[in-house]
Amino acid sequence: MCWRSRCRISVALVYATQVHQLHTRLLRLSVITMAVHAAILPITRIFGSSLNP
Repeated sequence: MCWRSRCRISVALVYATQVHQLHTRLLRLSVITMAVHAAILPITRIFGSSLNP
């Protein structure tokens, strides 16, 4: 009985760490995309204004 609960706890820990890693990866990806958008938007505006006077 003890072994089963211990195994379950370890599985839960592994699952939690996997989910946490995935979440941090997604968060990092979203932050990067936001930064890229923030960098691209003004550039496209500048180019757009220079192309369409």
